[in-house]
Amino acid sequence: MSATLQDAPRTEVERRSHPGATENPARRGPILLATDGTGESGSSVVAARLLADHLGVPLEVVSVLEPQVVYSVALGGTPMFLPEGDDLRRTDRARAVQGFVARFSGGATPPPMHIRFGTIADEIAQVARERSATMIVVGAAPHRRVSRIIGGERAVHVLRSADIPVLSVPPGFSALPRNVVVAVDFSPASVRAAQAALLVLAERGTLTLLHVLSPLLGDATHRTVGGRSSVAAVQTCFARLREELRRYVTGPLTIETRIRTDDDIDGIVSTASGMEADLVAIGTHGPSMLERIFVGSVASSVVHAAPQAVLAVPPPFAADAITSAPESLSCG
Repeated sequence: MSATLQDAPRTEVERRSHPGATENPARRGPILLATDGTGESGSSVVAARLLADHLGVPLEVVSVLEPQVVYSVALGGTPMFLPEGDDLRRTDRARAVQGFVARFSGGATPPPMHIRFGTIADEIAQVARERSATMIVVGAAPHRRVSRIIGGERAVHVLRSADIPVLSVPPGFSALPRNVVVAVDFSPASVRAAQAALLVLAERGTLTLLHVLSPLLGDATHRTVGGRSSVAAVQTCFARLREELRRYVTGPLTIETRIRTDDDIDGIVSTASGMEADLVAIGTHGPSMLERIFVGSVASSVVHAAPQAVLAVPPPFAADAITSAPESLSCG
């Protein structure tokens, strides 16, 4: 872990209410709750319902059953699927999920449910695409080292397949976050992460844009041709990102910006903890095979390490990047 060399003071605190705001491109269709209907914590149900109500979009539920497989000795160990048991398993799963969602819904109308068979992460992502979902909500395990890694993997596995934001919700989530930290490197993915973070932020909440400078690279990371300091260049980026976000602000909120010199992961997690943030948002970086495998080492590590809810956001769709969001922010 690298030592913190710089923790710059916050800059450009502003409170904005924009009556003529543009529709946030991160807001699309329903909130999609992914669950298997087990667990003692209903935080994911609570979060999904709060978000659906807050955004005025439907709530839908998806649950995936992996196919049952036996291996036939007569056929040399060839796998054989047993579809005859699928109807019974579907019924049992639907009953379990309905009961789980109802237990934490306060008598609200049961949401539509999708029961699918296949690879869990792939099927969840497919339903999200079919429904043009705004966000996928999954539950995370309590913040204990082993169980948190397992819980974090649920979100990471879904994120590997999904092309929309994935919200990992730990036990104890009971209200929309009022204090959100967005890790930004000014790439399309982090711009989209900031847009998505606006969707989950409670009214009159605080959105903190955090940029972490690596101490290993010194001042080279954002030094411009004209020789300006990296901090000055980042502040220019912050100003342009605020202008981008201002288009989508519909109510009063505070936007803060911070610069920190540290290891990426430690800088994000420790800053969020020090600010007592309710949620951390972070972008992933692309559709390449390598990114599909690792989902961006920083994003996956933050999902695993952060004790609060984490919103992991892939880059924007190509059409959205062209029509609504900058491909990247020019900070020269």
